[in-house]
Amino acid sequence: MSTRRQFSAGSRAAGFTLIELLVVIAILSSAIALLLPAIQSGREAAGRVQGSSNPELAALAAEVKRFATQDTNNLKQMAIGLHAFQDAHGHLEGTAEGEREASREQINMITSFLDPFCGTERRAGDLGRRAAALLSEGDLDQREREALRQLEGKLSMIEREARNALERSFRETGLKRSQVCSGPRRPAASKAPRDSGPS
Repeated sequence: MSTRRQFSAGSRAAGFTLIELLVVIAILSSAIALLLPAIQSGREAAGRVQGSSNPELAALAAEVKRFATQDTNNLKQMAIGLHAFQDAHGHLEGTAEGEREASREQINMITSFLDPFCGTERRAGDLGRRAAALLSEGDLDQREREALRQLEGKLSMIEREARNALERSFRETGLKRSQVCSGPRRPAASKAPRDSGPS
């Protein structure tokens, strides 16, 4: 029998149990442990193509390195924040002995922890699609093509690990992607430009 419920964003009474909360924290902790080495290897793969004479390839490599640095910092800060709160208060946000239902603060905490995984999944997917598009072009030498293939594989792995962590968390809590992720899963490049006409 499942203890999961559908969480309604407008419902104050809805929530999930502390056991579900702790399971989600365990999912995210293991995802961080898997993502950090994957992101580091993505940064190394980007370093192998950064000096390319192909300007699109060099720009992609620089963007992957920026993404890897920012994402590593975000994940580390999330883990440090969680441990610091628990050390300072002896328990996680709002949890105390005898409580069964998660509080609004706990729900907010979980959604704030899930949001960076949404960003990781989205950005790794966008960068991976750019790598795949560059691979389909014929103006790369063999060394660049092999390095780019490795980079695409690393980005695909990062996207997959972030998605798995999110989907497991959503299944456990009944939360929906639309309630947690602040942006669309489609590439950010599809946004309409700001006013491009004359002022």
